[in-house]
Amino acid sequence: MDSDKLEMVQNKVDDVKIIMKDNIDKALENTANMEVVMEKAEDLQQTAEQFEKHVNKIRCSKKKDVCLCVGVLSALAFLITIIIVYSNRN
Repeated sequence: MDSDKLEMVQNKVDDVKIIMKDNIDKALENTANMEVVMEKAEDLQQTAEQFEKHVNKIRCSKKKDVCLCVGVLSALAFLITIIIVYSNRN
């Protein structure tokens, strides 16, 4: 009877050892997966920063283009106004 109890306890200990080993293996695997995810997140952050810089350059360029267009159109409107005024004087 004592040997049966001892064998039962040993079987439970063996089962717990197997479960604990599986849990440790899963924890190590999760740690490895987390490292991969962190690396990808860092890469994505760098890509986002580069994209933001590129967008800001384009935005600045477009603002310059708009200012140039407004300037040219204003100068053209001013010239047309002067031509109309001088042509009406004659």
